[in-house]
Amino acid sequence: MNLKTLAAALLAISIAGTVYGKENAGTRHSRTHKTFNADEDDINNVHIVYLKNNNKVIIEMADVTDYEMIGNLDSLMGRMREDIRSFKDSLGELENVRFDYVLTKESDNTLIRFKKYSPDGHIFIKKNGDLAHLKLEQDTLRLLMKKPLVERDSHMHLYDYPVQVTFVLNNYTDIDELLKEKGMLNEFVATLAKATLPKKYDPKIKDHPTSIEYHPYSQYTKIVRNEVTAADEPKAGCSEVKRLNHRP
Repeated sequence: MNLKTLAAALLAISIAGTVYGKENAGTRHSRTHKTFNADEDDINNVHIVYLKNNNKVIIEMADVTDYEMIGNLDSLMGRMREDIRSFKDSLGELENVRFDYVLTKESDNTLIRFKKYSPDGHIFIKKNGDLAHLKLEQDTLRLLMKKPLVERDSHMHLYDYPVQVTFVLNNYTDIDELLKEKGMLNEFVATLAKATLPKKYDPKIKDHPTSIEYHPYSQYTKIVRNEVTAADEPKAGCSEVKRLNHRP
């Protein structure tokens, strides 16, 4: 990747202005925050996949039918992995990092950000008399997919609504191991989509937010479906524990 070319491209992209976050009334969010984070008001469904070694994937979206936007998650994360390798020389071994990767359907632009965090002090582990540095905090890889919503008659662009996928990993390079199991991430997406999609589309599907705790390496998966009250506040709904696709 030519970083000078990327920098020029980012400067040429018009980004939405400073906004006031709906999730925290009175809290002013920067353009950068709005660009790389989905608005909480756009998130009705939170599905978590618990991986090995305390790693996890958090999938957030407005409408569960939007799983089609990340149906080929293996390919999307492979593309992200290749681009973030360009920043490898800028990262220290013990630093915690966050990478953000923003894609908008029907656009050729990709926005990339990385942030570095120094550890809270120097942490060591002593084993058999030997001292070694220890990294405790996890890294974050976030893929934010944006889909333009247009008015049916005028075709006027209204806004972009998101699907947000966050990988919380012991080390950002753990994505390499996940991608070695070809098709695994796509399998997770297909499993969660099947567990939440209604057999017949319901135009009021947004009134039924869901949360899922999916443990593909154990027997446990918890699915919670909530109902939205007249005050637009979710109330406790039905909860079920079931076995989805299990991995050895």
